[in-house]
Amino acid sequence: MPAVPPYIHRSQSGSSSASCCPSAMWITRSAVTAPASPDRVLFERLLQVLVFGCAYWKISDERCSATTLRRRRDEWIELGAMDALEGIVLQAYDRLIGLELEEVAVETAA
Repeated sequence: MPAVPPYIHRSQSGSSSASCCPSAMWITRSAVTAPASPDRVLFERLLQVLVFGCAYWKISDERCSATTLRRRRDEWIELGAMDALEGIVLQAYDRLIGLELEEVAVETAA
């Protein structure tokens, strides 16, 4: 089961999450000795970590290690990709739920 249903992370043109994947926005990889894990795989694994709250070492496999996940996450945070992703997710959530946060009353205990 995917962490996020496909209709959430697909663009209107029907393409996959590549449009909101950080690599499609900013990332350019330098040459390394070992083949780099595809950004799409890492992005999907990071979504699983965020949605399910599992540990990096539990979500890693032969395509990407926990260290690679953490390192790429840090790179994307520095580049502002996670802030952009937050905006995309909030817009998708608002479209899906239709909740106007300005109209929600919150009571706090004083």
